[in-house]
Amino acid sequence: MNIRKDYNNKIIGRNLKRLREQNGLSVEEVRQYLGLGLVQAVYKYEYGTSYPPGDTLIALLELYNADIDDLLNI
Repeated sequence: MNIRKDYNNKIIGRNLKRLREQNGLSVEEVRQYLGLGLVQAVYKYEYGTSYPPGDTLIALLELYNADIDDLLNI
């Protein structure tokens, strides 16, 4: 059996922000796309203080035209 890898939430957050900016999107636009009530949720994902739920993560990857490697790599 393989050992589960630990993922760095700060790196994932930094990559989410980078991908959003590369796509020319504001935090408000991402909030609207995801149907979130407040922009603070997007900021929490980007600061690495919380992970987006699985369905939200998939939606972000689709919005940013990215894949999981784009989130996990430095």
